[in-house]
Amino acid sequence: MVLADGQLVTVDQNSHPDLHKALRGGGAHNFGIVTNLKLKVYPFDNMWGGLYVVTEEHFDALFDAYDTYSQNLAKEGKAHMIVDFARQEGNLIALLSIGYPEPVSNPPIYNVIRHIPNVLDTLRIDSNSNLAKEEAEATDSRGVRNLYWVLVMDYNLEVMKKIYAYWKEKTTPYVGRISISLDFNHITPAMRNKAARDGNPNIYNLEGPDEPLSNILLTCVWEKAIDDEEATRLHRSIGTGIEDIAKERGIYRPFKYMNYANHEQDVIASFGSRTQSFLKNVAAKYDPQAVFQKLQPGAFKLDRSQATVDTIVKA
Repeated sequence: MVLADGQLVTVDQNSHPDLHKALRGGGAHNFGIVTNLKLKVYPFDNMWGGLYVVTEEHFDALFDAYDTYSQNLAKEGKAHMIVDFARQEGNLIALLSIGYPEPVSNPPIYNVIRHIPNVLDTLRIDSNSNLAKEEAEATDSRGVRNLYWVLVMDYNLEVMKKIYAYWKEKTTPYVGRISISLDFNHITPAMRNKAARDGNPNIYNLEGPDEPLSNILLTCVWEKAIDDEEATRLHRSIGTGIEDIAKERGIYRPFKYMNYANHEQDVIASFGSRTQSFLKNVAAKYDPQAVFQKLQPGAFKLDRSQATVDTIVKA
């Protein structure tokens, strides 16, 4: 890793362990430029996955099946699935993106899902590259205006249903002009706890019981610049409205998944005040002139302040 002063350092659990810990979740251009990675790899002989699309008349069955799937995640730690509620030509659909990282046809944990009637089923054993390409094509938003908003809550089926009903009501008046999809994507028990139990925790503070957390993503897409302000307000309103629903039930979590976050959301603060202080101290140690906080544009800064080059030069 290249530090702000040009120094090249090796960062791992033994060399610069504080920086290594900070990078496990708090990177985002905050500490330096990574030029080389050493990763642990595993044998891979393709995997099972693909897309499965369900229409609105089967949503009740889908919610019940999703609950059964969710309750089994602690026993079957390799399973993963994203449920994306959206509209296709004005009709409500649920696009399920499914992945199981073993070449095993129809893993049993998905049996409850596969019994639901579908209008598209591409599930098969294939390479990760082909499955990723298919997913990218299905969710492509290039060439249009778009925003994200993310939040996390303890998994709860009834609250999930309430959020879906709220999303459906709030987005219906804008069909054909502003499209907002609703994704439920579990932070699985293995994601929460495996690293910490292996002695190499990240900085997210999500460790806890072997139960899933719901990572909820709102994706807003529109085409015309004249709709920018309205789309932004609507997107923010629905996002904060969903947060309020989770808070009312006492299951809201402050954590914001960086890769899904809106630029208005304070990702680093969502890791907790102690973690934020730790990250700031690490940055002060390895980047005392705050080069990556003030000169590096973009990303999520440690304190959300971002001075201009002119400001730093004058200082």
